[in-house]
Order: sequence, then C-alpha cells, then structure tokens
Amino acid sequence: MNIFNVYSSRYDKFVNTFGYDEKDGIIIKELDPSPDQVILDIGGGTGRLARKISQYVKKFVVLDSSEKMLKEVPEDNKIETCLAMAQNIPFKDSSFDSILCIDALHHIKAIDETIREINRVIKKDGKIVICEFDIRGINGFMFWMFEKIIDNSKFIKPRELLVKMENNGFNGKIIKLPGLEYLYIGQKNGI
Repeated sequence: MNIFNVYSSRYDKFVNTFGYDEKDGIIIKELDPSPDQVILDIGGGTGRLARKISQYVKKFVVLDSSEKMLKEVPEDNKIETCLAMAQNIPFKDSSFDSILCIDALHHIKAIDETIREINRVIKKDGKIVICEFDIRGINGFMFWMFEKIIDNSKFIKPRELLVKMENNGFNGKIIKLPGLEYLYIGQKNGI
C-alpha cells in the first residue's frame, strides 16, 4: 500500500506546519524558472510547488506514484499530472528543461535507476534541484526512525548524492539548509 494514498487530503496542511515558504523561495530562486521552460517535479505529490511555479513556466508536470496525491493537484492549464514511478519516467528523452525532486528521493527505493532516468529525460544543460534530509546527528536519527516506520525510507548523504550525480553526467553543488535539509543543485553536462 502507498502510504501517501492514506493521508493525501491532509498532506499540504501537515507540511505547511513546518514553514516551507522560506525553503520554497530558495528552491524557486535556484530553479530560476522562465516562460519557455517545461519542468518535471518527481514525487511532486499534491502539486504544492506546482501552485507556486506554474505561473512562471510553459508547463509543469507533477509525477507521483500515488494516485490520491495527484488528485489533490489543482486544475490548471499549465499543470499536468503523471502517475508513474520515478525509476520509469514515461516521457521521451530530453523532454524537460529542469527537474525538481523535493523531499521525495528518500521514498524512492531505486535511487540509481531514478538518477539515470533523470539524466535521460532532462535536456542538455538542464537544471536539477533535489532537496533531501541529512540524517546525521540526534535529530536526524529521530527523523530517520520516524521515516523508517512509515515508509522504510532510504536516505542518501549529501556527498554520496553529489558523487552519484557526477557519475551520471551532472555538475553540481550542495547547499545546507536550516534544520536537517540540504539542496543539490546541478546541471546536466552539455557534452
């Protein structure tokens, strides 16, 4: 059973209690959306970021494995939903100008396959922004325990993600965010 199907209708209210506005602002600044872009949000759930970014782009695609989460995505002619697994993205090669994966990578069991798929569907010189949790330390351990119980989540350390992305054709950097989170900001090599 997909745990997100269970609490899809309460998801936005739950995450909003964590004050995501500041983090979202950083993500949008790093993404730097423009009117000619087509953006994919892997694990985009209810379209929380789609609501904030779609007005600035040509098209915003929310991909998620939870049908009920996708039912919460607002109807908008610039927002499209896609029910799929991240390791098997049903779009042609080089379909997207930019890709987001925000607070979702640890829920994806096939991380290596997902990174290869990201490389396949993103355009040359395309930008990727990944937000994840660094679970080192006591607070990280507590968060890891919670996530392990609800979804058997698999976390990736910042340096490990950086290396995996480099090995798959991306140049990038890690930015530490307040609390447990960090951003990976990368660009597909234009070779």
